[in-house]
Amino acid sequence: MKIRLATSMDIPELTELKKPQKEEYRKKFYENQINRLKEMENDESIYLVGEMNNKIIAHLLLKLKGIPSESGYPNINDLYVAEQERNKGYGSELISKAEEIAREKGYTKISLAVNPTLNPKAMALYEHVGYVKTSTKPYVDGIYDGVEDWCIDMVKKLS
Repeated sequence: MKIRLATSMDIPELTELKKPQKEEYRKKFYENQINRLKEMENDESIYLVGEMNNKIIAHLLLKLKGIPSESGYPNINDLYVAEQERNKGYGSELISKAEEIAREKGYTKISLAVNPTLNPKAMALYEHVGYVKTSTKPYVDGIYDGVEDWCIDMVKKLS
């Protein structure tokens, strides 16, 4: 898999990758992609895409200043791998690249959030690559396609 920075040319393909079900969510997700690219221009985040045969199959947003519950160090946000490409190591590759970037920028920790109920496979992946649950209580990270996303935070020390 080739990993590179997202560009404005990727927005339609990124929107199609996640396939939001309702039109209102497709529009919101499309706008969200624009905002992510603006954050990248402002050095607030790094938006990575993973490609195979010139087709985007995965993405990851690295928020450099973290999130309110885990601030002061980067947060891996919205790791997504196309369903047909899961369990092939692509998620781990993107995580590894995000950790490498964080290390290069001088950070010693990195965090992420996961819904352990709706996404147990992702949680297992994060634990497998060294992330540990924090004591932060579960919280609603957002509402996606009309479903509340209850998450817990996980952190990893970078060496």
